[in-house]
Amino acid sequence: AQGGDSLWFDLGKMMTIQLTEPLLFLFLAGLIVALFRAKDRNYLEPLLLWILWFLVPVIGMMISGSTLYDNFRQLFFLLPPVFVVGGLALEGLFSRFNKLWLNGIVIALLALPGIYACIHLHPYEYIYYNSFVGGVKGAFRNYELDYWATSYKEAAEYLNEVAFVDEKIGVVGTDLIFKPYARPDLKVNYFNGVDVGEGFDYVVVSSRANNDLAICPNAKVIKTIERDGAVLATIKKISSPEDCVLSP
Repeated sequence: AQGGDSLWFDLGKMMTIQLTEPLLFLFLAGLIVALFRAKDRNYLEPLLLWILWFLVPVIGMMISGSTLYDNFRQLFFLLPPVFVVGGLALEGLFSRFNKLWLNGIVIALLALPGIYACIHLHPYEYIYYNSFVGGVKGAFRNYELDYWATSYKEAAEYLNEVAFVDEKIGVVGTDLIFKPYARPDLKVNYFNGVDVGEGFDYVVVSSRANNDLAICPNAKVIKTIERDGAVLATIKKISSPEDCVLSP
C-alpha cells in the first residue's frame, strides 16, 4: 500500500512499468510539445485538461494522505488525459507523414506491444507489466500480479477434472471466486492457511504476497497456473496434516 508523500513517486513508478512503452513515449512527447506551445489553444486545452484531471486529483490525494493498494487500480480514471496528451504527439506524427497508409502502419506499430500482451497473457491481461521491469516475469515476486485471484477459475476447472467425488478443497484468500466454477459435489471452503484440522484433500493458493510458498509448504504441487514464467496460483495435494505445518 502507498499513501501520503510517497503516492506521487509510487504512482509514477507503477504507471511507468504498467503502461505500454509507446504510450509512455507519446505522453512525454505530447506533454513537452504542449508546454512549449501552450499559447496555441489546440495545445493549451489538452494541457489544462491533464492538469485538472490528473495533477489536481493526485495532489489532492497526497495532501489528504489517501492510501493505494493493488497497484494503481483505484486511479484508472486518471488515464484518459494521459491518452489525450499522448494524442498530441501522435497528431504531430500524422501531420508529418501525411499519408493514410503510413499513418496506419504507425498506429499498428504503436499498438503492437499491447496486442501481443493481450494474446500472450489471456485471460489475465490485467497482470501486464512492460519491458522496463522485465515484463510479467520480471515483476513476479516483486509486484502484485493476480490480486483479484482470477486464476481460481482455471484452478476450479482443473480440479473438476481430477478430483474424486465429494473431495474437500480449501481455497486461500476467498472461496467466492472459486465456487461458481467448481463441480456441485466438491466441498469447497475457505482456508486461512493455518488451521490444518479441516481435512482438505486439496488446497488452492494464490501467489499473492508469496502465499504459494508459505502455505502448506510440504504439500505436493500438482498444478501451477502461470503466464510468462510468473506463478498466479498453485494447487496442492494434501496427504497429511504435516503437509501444512511450517518447517522450524
